[in-house]
Amino acid sequence: MGANYFRVVEDLTKKKKKERIAYNFHYTLACIIKDICVKIRENYKLNKVVLSGGVFQNRLLLNLATRLLKKVDFAVYTHRRFSCSDASISIGQVVAASRRI
Repeated sequence: MGANYFRVVEDLTKKKKKERIAYNFHYTLACIIKDICVKIRENYKLNKVVLSGGVFQNRLLLNLATRLLKKVDFAVYTHRRFSCSDASISIGQVVAASRRI
């Protein structure tokens, strides 16, 4: 964690271009995702990450998070056959249930 989280606020106060502020906002979210995954890996020894759900319909966020996670040696998985939106939640539920049977 670090200065990235404050870049958006700094850019707003300095009246930077909206495009830059938007990019830094998404980059900050991607950094948070990466940092949380690193903490989870430290505690649970997991090295696989699935990026799915409505938020990952945002291609910029998906690409940034994927790049940052791969940079710290995570195996990153994303949707291919199904929508990443909430419409596919039941698919994940079926997979989870099938592992318990």
